[in-house]
Amino acid sequence: MENFQHEPLQAGFIRLLKLLPGLPGTPLQCELRPAKLTSDLYYEAVSYCWGEQTNNQLISINNAPFSITSNLHLALSHFRHTLTPRLLWVDAICINQQDLDEKNDQIPLMREIYQTAKCVLVWLGDADEDTELAMTLIRDAASALTRMRILKPGDFKKLKEIDSYTAFQQYGLPPLEQHPGYKSFVELIGRPWFYRVWIIQEVSVASKVEVWCGNVQVPWDELVDAVEIITKRNPGISGVILYDHAVLLLMLRVTRETTVVNEPASLLQLLVRHRRSLATVPHDKVYALCGLAGDREILGIVPDYRTTKEEVFMQTALRIMEQSGNLDVLSHAGLGNGGADSWPSWTPDWTSQKVEERSFIGHLLDDFLTTTIKTFDAAGGTAFVQRNVDPSLVASRPRVGMNGLLLRGMVVDVVAEVGKPSHPFASVDEEEPARFRDRMAEFGQLFLDISDVWAHWVEIVNRTGHDRYPQTGEEKDMAFFHTITMGTILTQSFGPEEQGATIAKVRRYIARLLKWNKIFRRLHFPKRFTKYLWYGVGVSIVLRLGFSDEDEEGHEEETLFELMDVFLLQNVFGAGKRLFRTENGLIGLAPDEIVVGDTLSICDGARMPLLLRDRGGGLWQLVGPCYVHGIMHGEARDASAVGDIVVV
Repeated sequence: MENFQHEPLQAGFIRLLKLLPGLPGTPLQCELRPAKLTSDLYYEAVSYCWGEQTNNQLISINNAPFSITSNLHLALSHFRHTLTPRLLWVDAICINQQDLDEKNDQIPLMREIYQTAKCVLVWLGDADEDTELAMTLIRDAASALTRMRILKPGDFKKLKEIDSYTAFQQYGLPPLEQHPGYKSFVELIGRPWFYRVWIIQEVSVASKVEVWCGNVQVPWDELVDAVEIITKRNPGISGVILYDHAVLLLMLRVTRETTVVNEPASLLQLLVRHRRSLATVPHDKVYALCGLAGDREILGIVPDYRTTKEEVFMQTALRIMEQSGNLDVLSHAGLGNGGADSWPSWTPDWTSQKVEERSFIGHLLDDFLTTTIKTFDAAGGTAFVQRNVDPSLVASRPRVGMNGLLLRGMVVDVVAEVGKPSHPFASVDEEEPARFRDRMAEFGQLFLDISDVWAHWVEIVNRTGHDRYPQTGEEKDMAFFHTITMGTILTQSFGPEEQGATIAKVRRYIARLLKWNKIFRRLHFPKRFTKYLWYGVGVSIVLRLGFSDEDEEGHEEETLFELMDVFLLQNVFGAGKRLFRTENGLIGLAPDEIVVGDTLSICDGARMPLLLRDRGGGLWQLVGPCYVHGIMHGEARDASAVGDIVVV
């Protein structure tokens, strides 16, 4: 029998799948018909992972065989009613995936398709023996919140004020570590569906969402409430694993909330916030988010699956720069965020494995920095204006072609010294809690590694050749602290009256950290005892059993637990970066790819200084954005020194 073939669609039409009733285990029988997409059209939309396509299953559509993935076959088998048909929209069936022109036409309708659906059915996959335990924990958490009479499901503003530990104790839930569904819950929210980029739009615009795992289902709001309160409880080391899974769901929650209240994020914000999400087709990293973006109309990005990934990402970056008048998108590009050697250094590669492998803290950082960057103005209020690059500049570089970006800017300084790299926390796999001693040993070693990095950075700052920091005149230790926190802690978190006490504590804080570094480095233990040493250090940090005393001025010195703030600062600001010093004594925080000899520049429209690498022939590569203390608000820009800079 000939396989089912899609008929062409008229403009403004979609296809709907009628899933015919049947008994469990019997073949799936369906009908596929076109329908005009209107607000009164009744159907449900399916959100799922395509899954492996090596073991496809056959269904019948209009009495003809049609092949679908085994995961979709499983979903339809569970969604099928016994006595009545069910009208569904399923992308793999309702869009002719072999027709690129049809895909280009249907993709822009995806927002309206999921927005119009009466319900979005989320399929997480088949259930296992522990699924019911996970679902029970979700329901128990939601019920506890209801009993507290503090909020309704989905009311996250009040949820943030709840002491969740007390809530669990007083309203019928045991401590999370003792709940039989906790481990299953962590595994449930780590399923592949949560990593799929298309789900962001599918859930964000939906009026109603049901989450299915096998035959068990919970409302979307109950799932998100449970994740919110359980992550807030953060039970020890297992909480690291939970956060690593939960961050995607929590980011999705933010996007859904802003979409519901009609305060959508920009496309750049969405690309950064959901950078960890995955797409089978690279183009979808952009196309899946365009429908949600508040600036989608002025950007005018039209899906075109005939182009390459490089062309899609490059044109997206150009559109964002042209319409915004700034170079914020370059903060997510550079040599450490691109693809192959021929990839334009100024174009973010939104599929970069280096970024996707970062831990949850790194992705929270990206979303945080998108807002923080807006407080800077290194270019002194100037704007980016797109101009064409002189073809003669790139004619000798056929691998670059016409992919050069023409900027207006100036050289500020040259990098003279680069510090040790500061590495972020790695993601934690599900087996780590079973090796608690090893994990604690790694934690203690990480503490020493971070203090090593900071000790080296302080040495670099002290070699600036000045008694005080040359750009601001302040003492070097404060310039160092401003640099490693990108100037945000004291200026944004504290009022004038609090800054004096905070500065004093910061000085003691850094001195204490460096003191512990010297102490531990002087200790020499036989190799076989090293793991147990760091195990003790790690446990001391986690259990607040550090050493505490008073310094010569009577101040209580920080315990090792309090020095855990080091880890927070390290991952929020310094993860994957290096401190550097310029020839003129400026200090800054830059991407890991920085080397001695790189050029510090300020370009029109750039809120942050840009590090460039000279490639000869008037061409430069973007190393990445950087924070340089004392020049983040236009102090170093000299209009008379501005000229053309071609970045390739």
